[in-house]
Amino acid sequence: MTGAVASYVLKYNELLSLSGTGLSPSSGNTQLVLTGGGTMTATNTATTTATAITANIPDVPNGIYMVNIYVPGKGYAKFVGLSNNPLIQNSLLITGVSPLSGSIGGNLLTVSGSGFDSMTEIVVRKVGLYNYQKCERISRTGIQIECFFPIFSSQDAAVGDVLILQNGVI
Repeated sequence: MTGAVASYVLKYNELLSLSGTGLSPSSGNTQLVLTGGGTMTATNTATTTATAITANIPDVPNGIYMVNIYVPGKGYAKFVGLSNNPLIQNSLLITGVSPLSGSIGGNLLTVSGSGFDSMTEIVVRKVGLYNYQKCERISRTGIQIECFFPIFSSQDAAVGDVLILQNGVI
């Protein structure tokens, strides 16, 4: 018999807690499965009991994802009282930039936030201008990008904006 999930709570934007019945797997690990944009991303749950599941949400790009719970030996859990599975929305967001000031280029820039994917790029634009320069990315997760700040000539050095470029759109 498939387990039934009666309620769900999203905590700290990284942890999904679900309660219900029949959630213990016969064998193996219960999985949180997010479906969105034609792709499936799964992660093993952190803890599973007969009545509760707590799982970290995997790094996913910005978008809306349908939540599924796969219980080995039982199948997919049914969400009681809902006409559809619950949705999680991961938004593209910058929450921090470090350093906040520096020289005219070539330094490491760390941008923190959420919803970053493999196509996300950080760009820097001098205030008052429309053109920008890409920051050379050296690492990326769903919540952080590290890149080398572009080198500007001394006459271009000024206050600038750090922007997100995703799928060619700022």
